[in-house]
Amino acid sequence: MTVHRGDRSGAVVLKTDGSVATRTPRNTYEADGDLITRVADPLETAIYRKHNSSVKTDFRSLGFSASAATFEIERMVWGEPARLSIPKTFETSRDGDLEKVVAIGESDRTTYWIDSARGDSVVRVRKELPNGQWWESKSELRQFDGIWFPESIVCRSSKFHDGAEPERVIRVLAAEFDAPDHPIELTPADIGMECGMNVLVSEAGKPTQTGRWDGQDVVSDQQYFDRLATGEIRESPRLREAVLRLAQGDSSENPAAPAGAAPTAGVGSGDIMAVAKDVLTKAVGMTLWEDDVSEFIRKYQLDAEQADKATAFLHDAQERAAEYLRRNKAEFAALEQLQAQAGDTQSGRAKYNDKLLTLVRPITEIKERKLMPRLNKLPTRAQRAAAEKPVGAP
Repeated sequence: MTVHRGDRSGAVVLKTDGSVATRTPRNTYEADGDLITRVADPLETAIYRKHNSSVKTDFRSLGFSASAATFEIERMVWGEPARLSIPKTFETSRDGDLEKVVAIGESDRTTYWIDSARGDSVVRVRKELPNGQWWESKSELRQFDGIWFPESIVCRSSKFHDGAEPERVIRVLAAEFDAPDHPIELTPADIGMECGMNVLVSEAGKPTQTGRWDGQDVVSDQQYFDRLATGEIRESPRLREAVLRLAQGDSSENPAAPAGAAPTAGVGSGDIMAVAKDVLTKAVGMTLWEDDVSEFIRKYQLDAEQADKATAFLHDAQERAAEYLRRNKAEFAALEQLQAQAGDTQSGRAKYNDKLLTLVRPITEIKERKLMPRLNKLPTRAQRAAAEKPVGAP
C-alpha cells in the first residue's frame, strides 16, 4: 500500500512543462500484480489495473537498487523475469570496511557495497552499461525498531547533469517492522475504497469494465443498485453525503478528508435528508435540475443552439429519473409506508432515512454521470475562459 502525498509544494502529479497537474493525494493498493489507485475525493473514479505486472513493490528493498526502485529482491538482483535464466557471475572483494560484490551480467555490471557491521545492509549500489551510462545510489542507515534501514538515499546518474547533482533524494521519516498491531494482510479498504465508489477496470492498458465497488470487487451498476435496494450491501455514508452535495449543487467536498470522516460542518444529517427529499419531490414533478441547467446556460453564455441542446439533455435526464421512479414504484410505496410507521421514534426515522437515501441515490447519479458530462461538452474554450475570468478583469 502506498500513499503519494506529493512533494514539498504538495504537487502529486506534474505536467510536462513542470506545472502542477494535481495536488490531490493518491492511494495505491497492490496485490498479486493488480493495482487499485484512488484519490481522496469519494466521487472520483478509482482505477483498477488488473494483471498490471508480474513485478511486486516491496519497500523493504529500499536502497538495494542503483535507481531507488523498490521491487522484490529477486528482481533487483536478476532483472526482468524473461532474463532469469541468463547466468550472472559474482566477484567478491573488500573495499575498506565494506564487502564489495560485483554482479556481472550479459549487458550490465552492478556493484554492491555491503556493511556487515550494520546488519549486512547495502549502503551503495552502482550499475554500469557498456556504453558508459551509469546509475548510483548511496544510503545513510539508521536503526528503526532495532533494524538497520536507509534513512536517506541519494541517487545520481550519468543522464542527469553527468552525475554532478543528485537526480533524486529519498528520506525515510519513520519506519516500523513487525509491530504487534500491524495487520496480517492489507485490503483495498486500507486505501479508502468504499462501497459504491465508481471504478474503471483496465487490462493491458485498455479499459475493459466500468462499475461499482461492492466492498470486495467490481460489479455492474445494475447489480450494485439491485443489491443496495435489497439491503445486501450498504453504501458508504461519506460517499452518499458527497453525492447529495452534488445534487444540491455543492462541489466543495474536502479532497483531503480521510475515509470515514464525519460530515463537514454545516452539512449535517438534517441537511442531507432535506436535499434527498427535495430531489425526490422534483423528480416526481419532472422539474429536477432545471435551475442547474438554467444557471449553466447563463454562466457560459450559451448561444441558442447550445441552449437547445442543454435543454434536450435536461429533458432526457428527467425522463431517466421518471423511468426509475416508475420501475421502482413498489419500493417508493414501501418507503411511504415506512414513513407512516416511523412515527417519532429514533429507530423508525433512522430506517426511513436510510431507505430514502438508498432510493434517491440512483437519481442523483443521473446528474453526476449522464447530465453534467453532456453539458460540460457544450461550452467552447472562449466561453469557458470568459466564464472563469475574475470579475473586473480586463
